[in-house]
Amino acid sequence: MIRPATPTDAFFAAPLIQETIGDIGLALTGARRNEEAEPIIAAFFRQPANRLSFENTFVAELGGRPAGLLIAYDGARAHDLDAPFRERLRTLGLRNHIDSETSAGEFYLDTIVVQAAHRGRGLAKRLILAAEEEARTLGLPTALLVSPSNTVAWNLYRSVGYEEDARVTVAGHAYAHLVKRP
Repeated sequence: MIRPATPTDAFFAAPLIQETIGDIGLALTGARRNEEAEPIIAAFFRQPANRLSFENTFVAELGGRPAGLLIAYDGARAHDLDAPFRERLRTLGLRNHIDSETSAGEFYLDTIVVQAAHRGRGLAKRLILAAEEEARTLGLPTALLVSPSNTVAWNLYRSVGYEEDARVTVAGHAYAHLVKRP
């Protein structure tokens, strides 16, 4: 089952989000280690109006328990959704520039992750299909970033129709920008 996330999913979601976004999570939170970033991500997840909010998250369940998630939002909202992270970085005395991952005109699949024990069961594909359905209601193509070295993810995205259209650098790492048009 795919359902909208709730603030109570933060305990489940935060470690998976940080595991997946890695250096981007450190850059957003100002943390130096994953263990420091996770509780900060959990706090942001429970709050509305930011890129990692429960409001932007689909949860895949197996047997009534969360097993995976996908965070997605209209790229036109990205700058505003990053404002709370920029403010956090500013209050920490850190550079508060956040690299753009998306732009207006696309529904951005920010984070896609399934718990290791549940991978290979088609949950990521179902999450992607749910996000694509929302994108259709907005009249937008879907887009995402993937590390060129992540062949498992790359193959999944290509198998459901995503094609590379650009290369970008985010938090000091190169990514392929993939898009799927309706």
